Amino acid sequence: MVELAMIAKGWGQGRLAANLGELPSGRVFDATGIRRIRLGQRTLDQELVLHLIDVLAPELDPVEAWMAAFPPPPWVTLDAYRAALNDGHMRAVSRLRSRRTLAGASNRSMLPSPAQTARRRNLTSAA
Repeated sequence: MVELAMIAKGWGQGRLAANLGELPSGRVFDATGIRRIRLGQRTLDQELVLHLIDVLAPELDPVEAWMAAFPPPPWVTLDAYRAALNDGHMRAVSRLRSRRTLAGASNRSMLPSPAQTARRRNLTSAA
């Protein structure tokens, strides 16, 4: 998925690494780190997925990126996952990202997981 977005932008591993830059946590990726991401040899976390989505937009579909990084149970379809994320998670991530940027924080625990968002949605819809 990352490789297809890189090809669409005409970027190599070095160019993506340069555009990814330093993450708020202080991690920096070089061409080798990008190669490990492309080959599936690197564990992805929410912070990295957010930055990959930002850097590779619009070629990298945010919902497909989240689904690839954090796979749901096999019975959940892409459309259901997209609806769940669009229902609140992406808005929450956007709000938290802007707060984190304004505050200069790098706390990954601020980002709700898709499961947390679904639980919140279920709690509020039941009320």
